[in-house]
Amino acid sequence: MIAKGYAKLNLSLNVGPSSGGFHSVDGVSVTVDVFNTVKIEKRLDDKIEFVDNPYGEDNVALKVARAFQQKFSTSGFSIEVQKQIPTKAGMAGSSADASATLVALCSLFDVHTKDVLDIARQYGSDIAYLIKGGLAKVYGKGDDVEQVEFCPLNFVVVTFEQGLSTKEVFQTFDKVGSHCYCDNDKLLSALMSGQIHLAQKLICNGLYLSAKTVAPKALKDDWQSLDDWCAKNLVASFTLTGTGSAKFLLTKDETEAKELAHQLQKAGFSAFATKSTPVGVAT
Repeated sequence: MIAKGYAKLNLSLNVGPSSGGFHSVDGVSVTVDVFNTVKIEKRLDDKIEFVDNPYGEDNVALKVARAFQQKFSTSGFSIEVQKQIPTKAGMAGSSADASATLVALCSLFDVHTKDVLDIARQYGSDIAYLIKGGLAKVYGKGDDVEQVEFCPLNFVVVTFEQGLSTKEVFQTFDKVGSHCYCDNDKLLSALMSGQIHLAQKLICNGLYLSAKTVAPKALKDDWQSLDDWCAKNLVASFTLTGTGSAKFLLTKDETEAKELAHQLQKAGFSAFATKSTPVGVAT
């Protein structure tokens, strides 16, 4: 069984104060066509073999696989992951592995995906969303999902070598707060009606101030270089996704996205064009 787990972008992220060890969020997420591939095969014994596991016991895909086997008393299986989603980018690569693993296991052992949402919520705030994917509102810890009618969207993503600690970014948020708030209904209305320039102005990340506060100097310099390039060449600017460190820009169509990505690459940035997907996992 082979499953593709797609990456995500946070088009908006409003963050509330910490309560019970978690921050409430209210945002709009979309899956995009950058993916990690998960391959799962049944074994004759009851062992779970994870091929080339660089994360050891911290591997979220391994954790959800064990929880799945325990809940449904299945035979063993082997898991192999091929990664294409940029790491340390805030595009939910590890959660994409986990969501694809759960969907593949459901197909392999004839289990409905709704029956593994409790596992998804236990091991990550965005795994439940990524099982469904598409364009959606996310609430609570990020695992309460309200699907929105799919519409094709195009983006340019710029990635950087250094990443950030999600835990540290959220902890710092409690000290520095947010610099913006997004009207998600207005944003979704703009997206659905094709008002790209309006949507560009509405997109924001409430964690950017805290992310910028904890970012190492080299990453801050890289972000500033991108901002400077945009100031000279574009009307719009890039937005941080999640806790970073990648930044993205919504474009009017695929042609513009590809051309802009090419211009950024010529300027020395690691950039690529991507587009929205209607699902989070494809089998």
